[in-house]
Amino acid sequence: MTSIVSLRNWPEQSAVDMASPAHAPWPRLLVAELTTLCNQRCPMCVKQSPGCGIAEGHMAWTVFERLAPAFPHLDSLILSGIGEPMLYPHLVEAVALARSTMPSGARIAFQSNGVVLGSPTGTDKAAALMEAGLDSICLSVDSADPDEYRRLRPGGETSLLEQAFATLRNAREQTGTRFAIGVETVLLRDTLDKLPTVLRWTAERGADYALISHMLPYHPAMESQAAWEWHTDEAIALFREYETRAHREGLDISIYPKIVWKYSKNEEEKRLCALVAAMQREADSRGLTLHPERLISAADALEDTARRIAQAMADARETADACGIELRLPEAAPLQDRRCEFVESGSVFVAMDGGVHPCHFLWHNAAIHRHGLQRILPAQRFGSLKESDLVAVWNDPSYVAFREAALRYDYPFCGSCRLGPCNLVEDATFEADCIGIEVPCGECPWALGLLQCLS
Repeated sequence: MTSIVSLRNWPEQSAVDMASPAHAPWPRLLVAELTTLCNQRCPMCVKQSPGCGIAEGHMAWTVFERLAPAFPHLDSLILSGIGEPMLYPHLVEAVALARSTMPSGARIAFQSNGVVLGSPTGTDKAAALMEAGLDSICLSVDSADPDEYRRLRPGGETSLLEQAFATLRNAREQTGTRFAIGVETVLLRDTLDKLPTVLRWTAERGADYALISHMLPYHPAMESQAAWEWHTDEAIALFREYETRAHREGLDISIYPKIVWKYSKNEEEKRLCALVAAMQREADSRGLTLHPERLISAADALEDTARRIAQAMADARETADACGIELRLPEAAPLQDRRCEFVESGSVFVAMDGGVHPCHFLWHNAAIHRHGLQRILPAQRFGSLKESDLVAVWNDPSYVAFREAALRYDYPFCGSCRLGPCNLVEDATFEADCIGIEVPCGECPWALGLLQCLS
């Protein structure tokens, strides 16, 4: 009998030290992208990123077999990527091969849009996966409204989702396995207030747990839908202190963006610039990064959005408790104390073509969009399973050095930097940031607690 995937019993992450999973001789969590083919065209997907150049295809079986040396050491195996895992022709065999050597209690799971599971052959396929040792499928549900769902997930229907839930319930009863049905929801500005409705809708159809994540805009048309901002609560609070101080001193801080670059300033303008400079110095002394011009123009809107997010999450928590769903929520605002769960938990990501990557953020070539600007994000690759096995790549000195550098957390907060975007991080050929750090993690929203993945 397989073990249930439960948010309550996922391992707690230990403090970063040489005994942590990041420094073990093998990975503990493996995310394998079995396919990049998909039967939906979601606007929030990295495949919609202009110029990403992601090839479509299935992982070669010989590449998947090269993952096998890591299986006995894993806590979790996630068979998901940017494609639909149910389209992979060897999916049942992949689950069975992994289960044959994975430790007792280790988990195998993947995410699915439910299209195949909602088809007439869905029950047989689900039953075969459960019998092979699959622990959980996490269905992507971003709306319970049929029209809105079609818009967010072209190629999908809520009627297919309903059948997918029924398929999983029936297969679980048929096989007698302790299989967990999950849901994943991506938060957008247009759907934020409807999160409790989605949770209730999925609970009525048998969901056991829900994973909620913010959205990273890979396409310029999606930037306005991101329900979060780059400034931390601490940075906004510091700005508010100096805004109040400016008002007490008879200064209008709203004019600062217009006069900051003036060559000749009057006395009042000089006092205002000195006040903002003092704010920057205090921010530096407290380890905070802020962009005065953006905060001056948008602080009220940021706080209004933060209140809306907090209310939606509180309502979601209340709904989940009432419905008996385990709920994992993201942070409402960026964390000041960053934490990379990918590296700290000993995660490794393998792309469809066999490339080995350290995390979701650096898995695929992409363009991300913020403040009306585009940043080219190159994938960080440490080898290929076409030439080597996974454990050998994991222990390669360059990959070990990357993990150690990432866990020092000494890279800047690029998303709220006053001088950004700069060519050091905006260029496709990243070498180092402004303080010489060679890991391109300064703009990672996962480390800020905003985005989450099945793990």
